[in-house]
Amino acid sequence: MKKEYDFSKGVRGKFYRPVKVQKTLRLDADILEHFQALADKHHTGYQTLINSALREAIKPSEKVDLKTLRKELQMAIQSALTHA
Repeated sequence: MKKEYDFSKGVRGKFYRPVKVQKTLRLDADILEHFQALADKHHTGYQTLINSALREAIKPSEKVDLKTLRKELQMAIQSALTHA
């Protein structure tokens, strides 16, 4: 082993992949169509956009109750729909 290694060209998180869970989730057709259209427009995956909207709604550093979460999720979806 070397005494020192050069990590100056290293990229933090390059190989990190978040844990994915396969779960059935029922969405209204218009919500799914919106995210699929948005994904086509931005050349990304619709599930990625849904994850982003949900993350924005819950802001992981904050603890929220169910009523607050529901309101924030509705606001995030409305915001996504109006900015399309």
